[in-house]
Amino acid sequence: MQKTYQLPLLLTLKYSKRLTNFIKFIHALALAACVMNSLPVIVKCALLLAIGSHFYFQLKELKNQQYAIKYTETLGWELAEGDDFESIKILPSTVISIFAVFLQFKKENKSKQSLVILSDALAEDDYRRLIVTLKTTDITPV
Repeated sequence: MQKTYQLPLLLTLKYSKRLTNFIKFIHALALAACVMNSLPVIVKCALLLAIGSHFYFQLKELKNQQYAIKYTETLGWELAEGDDFESIKILPSTVISIFAVFLQFKKENKSKQSLVILSDALAEDDYRRLIVTLKTTDITPV
């Protein structure tokens, strides 16, 4: 049987406008729930401050994140947070859809981690290629 070789995959994730809008929506719901509950005013103020600061730091972190994903047949899957690539194992709990990939992975000697990749974080062809590569590579349980 003839073995087919895949081209190496190297993708750099961009800023996702959809993820930002989703985070804004969730925090707006939390703020509305905080205002409408029957807690004392001082507790409401503390919760408003906590939710607002969490929102600020989430958006700041989201804008500063720079991920790159690489797959080669020889080295397997690798992930870079900045410049240095680390080998990762993709877990079978990864969820793949046409709108988002909820990537579950494990780095060397670390616990399970997750990365949400929305379709607007990549070009349309790159996102499609990521989905196909994830589905065609052998993902074995850890």
